[in-house]
Amino acid sequence: DDENILLLEQQDRKLWDRELIDSGISFLEKSLSDGEISWYHLQAAIAYQHVVASSFDATDWNAILLLYNILQQNFPSPVTFLNRAIAFSKVHGATAAIELILSSTEKEKLKKYYLLPATLGELFLKEKNFSVAKKHFEEAIALTNSAAEKKLLSRKIEKCIQ
Repeated sequence: DDENILLLEQQDRKLWDRELIDSGISFLEKSLSDGEISWYHLQAAIAYQHVVASSFDATDWNAILLLYNILQQNFPSPVTFLNRAIAFSKVHGATAAIELILSSTEKEKLKKYYLLPATLGELFLKEKNFSVAKKHFEEAIALTNSAAEKKLLSRKIEKCIQ
């Protein structure tokens, strides 16, 4: 209501439109009837995992990581790599995900994409490495023009200096 970004883990799933979700699931099931799997099918399957979980904590991150593995193998992209790294962190922890990102050449393709430093900031925040997290959040702020994103990232910086 106050035009802030509401992260998935903060959302009240009781407010989600179950009728619309059920309709989407039905369309996904119908689209799979020919046995061909496309980029859209994989993206929809990832979304499916989120909407069938009763809460953020109940999300099947192993299934999501598997889907991202398939997506990255068949339809590789730097953004898919980053999204996969986030799912990877939910399964293997922040430290492993940081190592995955920093050791990859994909990060070079994302140098001007604010979600790379935002993701690293979040991972370092989880590791309680506040100074490094803050640096990444500041970099992300410099890379986005979105006022809402800047506000969200500023709130993340506040967590680093408390």
